[in-house]
Amino acid sequence: MRRVSCLCIMQAQDMRESKISVRLRARLPGMPEGYGGTADMIHAGKNLINLSKMMERFDHDRELVSEVMAVFVSETPERVRRLADAAKLGDLEQLVRLAHSLKGVCGTMHAEPLRELSYQVEMAARAGEAQVAGELVPQVMAMLGELSHYLETAAAGDLPPG
Repeated sequence: MRRVSCLCIMQAQDMRESKISVRLRARLPGMPEGYGGTADMIHAGKNLINLSKMMERFDHDRELVSEVMAVFVSETPERVRRLADAAKLGDLEQLVRLAHSLKGVCGTMHAEPLRELSYQVEMAARAGEAQVAGELVPQVMAMLGELSHYLETAAAGDLPPG
């Protein structure tokens, strides 16, 4: 399922590899520059997504961005279920895979706070810190649900100008 989602996004993009690669970097102490503005979703003082940068990443193709958002929204219930199951069972391997996948998708979409939170779950699970990972998963699920709800609305036509 995870590979299918990545392939769908990559095929839909039809873009150069440099545009779809996610930069691997160390954890940031704060939010990166460039986040903010009316086109972004604000949650608890954080911008959940930078739609302007997402539009730029996808060459201002509104149809493509709407399609990527729709795929993300459609996959959210299953992601939430799988995260909850893995956390409940203490399945750290599964948490690593799920968090890593979500981190990549969020990086592609410029959803930095959820990408960062997913990274924290991934690193805690890799380190065998089941309690820490388990405490972070409900936060991931809540933010994932809020982002999904927002994207559903945005995909319906509330995207920034191309």
